[in-house]
Amino acid sequence: MVEVLSNKNPSDPQGNYTVFAPNNAAFARLGLRQDTDLQALQTSFLTSTLLYHVTGGTLAGSTLQAGTSSASALGPVRRIVTRDNTRYVNGSRILATDVKASNGTVHVIDKVLLATGADVVQSAVAVSTSKVFVKPDLQYLVYAVVYCGLAGALSEGSPQLTVFAPNDQAFKDLYKQFGITLNEPKDLEKLPNAKATLTQVLLNHVVLGTQAGKLTQFTSELPANTSLPTLGGGSLFFGDFNNGLLPMRGKAMALPAPP
Repeated sequence: MVEVLSNKNPSDPQGNYTVFAPNNAAFARLGLRQDTDLQALQTSFLTSTLLYHVTGGTLAGSTLQAGTSSASALGPVRRIVTRDNTRYVNGSRILATDVKASNGTVHVIDKVLLATGADVVQSAVAVSTSKVFVKPDLQYLVYAVVYCGLAGALSEGSPQLTVFAPNDQAFKDLYKQFGITLNEPKDLEKLPNAKATLTQVLLNHVVLGTQAGKLTQFTSELPANTSLPTLGGGSLFFGDFNNGLLPMRGKAMALPAPP
């Protein structure tokens, strides 16, 4: 990407790019604190991530108003959100705007923007098959979704959804409570009445993407100190929104889940 962003944009009359630039703390939130940490990500995914931060042409800070959106060089759009008089791009707080460069403009943000360009199921499959992280994750989630026949409901063409995706360790911790050790995804079936129970568990991690006519896809848009109903008939309870983080818990959880 160095050669691309070091030169004029050939697709823009002024030769400009706009870059939403994550600061060092933004990368640290992902556990990326030094050069070698980047090796945990597949190069192709890292390239796509960088492209998601880039737009052709100039997006002035004054145009970054709530409800507006812009296409990225990756393809998927980014949405501007206002919360407590602070602007966010998706779930990332905009720290500074209109930093001028010889070939464009930079806006500084506090979180790395992530996008897959795929639906919920295919995004989880990408993580589970090492297309995102070198070490796979979400393998148990993907197996459970397919096993319970929920893949179609969570795929492209379904209503807008907000999904809180439990990682592999979360499933292992859950099954440990029942005295079951998970060594491979198929072990999920060892739970008594597994399909019905897992279906209920999975649906209680899903919230309809529209609440009161408003998309609730990003942390910056989710309500604080209240609850939302899940597709499984339960509720997710949200705590205080602080520094871009929003702790949440399910009805049966004794402690808040990590934000």
